[in-house]
Amino acid sequence: MTKIYEALERAKRQARVFEKAREEESVANATEDSKVPAPKLDALTILPQAPQDDVNLEEEMVALYQTIDSLLPSVSHKVIQFMGSKPGEGTSTIVREFARAAALKLDKLVLLLDIYRHSPNLRFLTEGEPERYDLNDILQKNIPVDKAIVQIQNSKLYVSPIFQQTGLTPHMLDNPQANGFWDSLKERFDFVLVDSPPATVSADGFAMVRRADGVVLVVEAEKTKWPVAAAVRDRIIQHGGNILGVVFNRRKYYIPGWLYRRI
Repeated sequence: MTKIYEALERAKRQARVFEKAREEESVANATEDSKVPAPKLDALTILPQAPQDDVNLEEEMVALYQTIDSLLPSVSHKVIQFMGSKPGEGTSTIVREFARAAALKLDKLVLLLDIYRHSPNLRFLTEGEPERYDLNDILQKNIPVDKAIVQIQNSKLYVSPIFQQTGLTPHMLDNPQANGFWDSLKERFDFVLVDSPPATVSADGFAMVRRADGVVLVVEAEKTKWPVAAAVRDRIIQHGGNILGVVFNRRKYYIPGWLYRRI
């Protein structure tokens, strides 16, 4: 599984560089307001600050999986969207670790769908692969979904930077024309995990919250202003999304123990 780890870690490093640059331009400049109450969001998990080893990180992700599963007991094949309020909260890192644990530890068939069209974090995984198609091909040319996804080695983990070459926006994913697209994904995968751009950087994530069975809001504990998190929560609800809860990430960039040992 080493190659899988290395592939996902490469994506993680690329995401850090991009998120750091975008954070400097972030419009999330909400000031501290002690009179603003914390939004009512159930904590799904709290990722600790101290470095952890592989086993403990997997346990955190397995616990998160079990919590999400218990919140959607009647949904056998789930579409779960992860969204942060601002750059640097570690959303992409968390969703990738969750995907890895679900596929490798829990033996689930998982698709990681990257809708960050301005900088698809998983684009490099399609390099050297047979020709891959984008969202436009799938929705308008009846190209099979299989042509837009890549299997990681021989695992049950698949990825798709589906907006890599398209001029279409994620709004197309909520179009009735995309019904067949979503049906085919849910029939094939146990989990479709959607990695969304930060809400204060791009509105793309809100375009498809209605398609997700649940939305997980990622918050950097003690850093993200509650009014900002509350505003994102309200927008998700306004767009028809089902918020499952919040993941408190105590590290700006969460680095698992196995990576610490390589640094």
